[in-house]
Amino acid sequence: MPLDWYTKVVLTIIALALVGNLVKPVVTPPPVIAQASVGKFDHLRPYTGAFFDTRTGDIWSFDDEDKPVSVGRLVELGKPLQKVK
Repeated sequence: MPLDWYTKVVLTIIALALVGNLVKPVVTPPPVIAQASVGKFDHLRPYTGAFFDTRTGDIWSFDDEDKPVSVGRLVELGKPLQKVK
């Protein structure tokens, strides 16, 4: 039974679509999404010669012997730092 022109066109379209699906990842690879860094000190931000802890609001500096010293705690913007005991 011979194939008519309609069947040939439909099969050609299907074959081209399948080839397109195989070639697409090679021609346009998906974008790479970087993972968020989950480091030990990711919550620390530099703050004018000290470090700001974004989790607690504490501000730390270092003394002459490079030991951490608490400067205070930021509780509310525009308010003075609270002393940490």
